Amino acid sequence: MSRVSKFFTSRIIIFCIQFLILSIFLFLFQYIFVINFDVNISDDHKWIIQFLGNYILYDDIFSFLFIFVIWISVSLLPIVIFHDVKKAYTINLTTFFLPNFFFYVFLERYSKNYFTQNFSSLLVKTLILGFTIVIVSIGLSLILKNLKYFKKQINIEDIKLIAREIKTFCPNCGTEFNSIPEFCYKCNTRIIPNNEDNIGQKK
Repeated sequence: MSRVSKFFTSRIIIFCIQFLILSIFLFLFQYIFVINFDVNISDDHKWIIQFLGNYILYDDIFSFLFIFVIWISVSLLPIVIFHDVKKAYTINLTTFFLPNFFFYVFLERYSKNYFTQNFSSLLVKTLILGFTIVIVSIGLSLILKNLKYFKKQINIEDIKLIAREIKTFCPNCGTEFNSIPEFCYKCNTRIIPNNEDNIGQKK
């Protein structure tokens, strides 16, 4: 793999692309998870926490399905690129972990009351979504890997079939060839005659 290919398939680039896709989805659908911040929190900290929370939190079945769909969508990227189970789910977990980590750190530091009251329910939602991403990443990776292996086996069988079809035998001495030569190299008998009357004739 060239340096350019390694660069474009590096984890940092994939993370940026995944995060960009998530952001586009959130922007297009104007998705917002409602957070009842503490009264003394600044607008800057509120904006950061709200921004991170929108990527990972949900409050009903519809918002869960929305978050679930966009995360599964971005999870396909490393699966398609690497066709490797371990790489796929580790990259997807890294992408999922980062916004979660900073969300909980900022929330605990700047909105303690909300954090204390809702930590358990928020954590359960995080674990459910994270577990789902891991299962889907592993499952889809295995499916694509098996499909790739199956396609490879089919290609091998096709090659073997072609190889069997092009085998020829000398009508005079019985020498086997893996091609279709015009003359037998042992007895010089014509194998591919110019006309049917010349079959088996020597040159």
